[in-house]
Amino acid sequence: MTDRDPVTDRYPVLYEDNHLIAVVKPPGLAAQGDGREPDLLAWVKARRKALEHKKGEAYVGLVHRLDRPTGGVMVFAKTSKAASRLSAAFREQTVDKRYLAVIDGHPRPPAGRLVDCLKKRPDGHVVVVRCGEPDARKAVLDYALLGTRRGHALLDIRPRTGRLHQIRVQLAAHLAPIAGDRRYHPRPDPALPTLALWAYALIVPHPTTRAPLLFSALPDDLPPWPAYRPELAALRAALDAEARTIAENTGGTPGPGGPP
Repeated sequence: MTDRDPVTDRYPVLYEDNHLIAVVKPPGLAAQGDGREPDLLAWVKARRKALEHKKGEAYVGLVHRLDRPTGGVMVFAKTSKAASRLSAAFREQTVDKRYLAVIDGHPRPPAGRLVDCLKKRPDGHVVVVRCGEPDARKAVLDYALLGTRRGHALLDIRPRTGRLHQIRVQLAAHLAPIAGDRRYHPRPDPALPTLALWAYALIVPHPTTRAPLLFSALPDDLPPWPAYRPELAALRAALDAEARTIAENTGGTPGPGGPP
């Protein structure tokens, strides 16, 4: 076995073509940084420069973000045209975004929709406010219970909007805070290594063909995720079946964690 190349193999790449690249972001890594510490965007640029032997800086467009403590699937554009079209898809809410979250409590009811107006405070925290308040933005998400363990619950989250800290704030306000959330949980478990929130799937329209692309990756084997292995295995099977269906409808070939 050979060591992984830190420039080209540091993070898992799910799919890549001439227009976009899908990568798995680990928890704790910034999606975009200020140059003083590693970030995923900088790595994707360095990888492209190394693999394509570019003399100057390689273009990579950031079209969406994940919070630093959140891990999971991210998509980057490799051309300015792809960046424009993918950014529009996220902005117009034509991207299917799916997350897993473990909350410190059991949801009541076990499935539903949360609708709030959120506002960012000067200290960076996001709070639920009265709709109509200046700078308040509407936030909508759907959730469904996948399993429970000793006072905790695994949820499938489908945000319908893309607000800052939306999932963390809405779950804490209505159901229960996310395990390990050191910003919105009043008593986060210090034993958890990071926030129990994971972006497990994205379905995006390809920037040139418009065909749907399904990218997916389930959480690493770190707490609290191993407690939910049966539920995650069932979710993996459902994702594989969905990829096959998309492939049949578009004439593509499904692949694990990648597009049809």
